[in-house]
Amino acid sequence: MRRELLDLVGSGLLVAGLTLALVGALVPAAATEGATPSSTADGRTLFFAKGCSGCHSISALGIRAPVSGPPDLSKLPDEAATRRPGLTSTDYVRESILAPASFVAPGASDATNVMPVLAVNASELDALVAFLLAPR
Repeated sequence: MRRELLDLVGSGLLVAGLTLALVGALVPAAATEGATPSSTADGRTLFFAKGCSGCHSISALGIRAPVSGPPDLSKLPDEAATRRPGLTSTDYVRESILAPASFVAPGASDATNVMPVLAVNASELDALVAFLLAPR
């Protein structure tokens, strides 16, 4: 009886451990609540997860949006600092994500192509900005 009980307990722990391992493998860390993305790789993942790639291409990285109209962001690292006098490239990109209507680059939008306000937390914003401004 004691041996059977130990076998059942051992089997239960094995099943629980395997279940946790499977769940951990299936749910990416960045998708879990409280995740703190901090690298350009996380920013790239967020670029797709937040829907940015639905409109914006980064042809220099082989990212092609299914629509035309919104600007290709390939030259953003080189041009961001010149877009808005008084804003650094980082400040410009942060503003573009958090308040896209505050400044629209000439020729970047029309009535049918309006960038939505992107719902991001502070660490996601940092990761997106790092990715978008990383050297190409």
